[in-house]
Amino acid sequence: MMNYEGACSENSEHSEYSDYSELFRLMMKTMKRYIALWGCLLAITAAMAQTDTTLNRNVTVEREFQPVVQSAGKINQKPVITETTL
Repeated sequence: MMNYEGACSENSEHSEYSDYSELFRLMMKTMKRYIALWGCLLAITAAMAQTDTTLNRNVTVEREFQPVVQSAGKINQKPVITETTL
């Protein structure tokens, strides 16, 4: 960091920028590592989610399906409606 006494001198100003640039490089390097780590984890998770989990089963049919429609009766009653008041 820059102190007030060395604010006017050229050397202290230059060293301040080099300190910040070094810190910035370190932060960017760390951030790139985190992004790469998260990218790898995301890729692994996506690859695991796409694995084929289909089950193969054999079905033995003993007789053919014959649908039966049962008789239906019509309801000849109207529903009771009660008026609601607010």
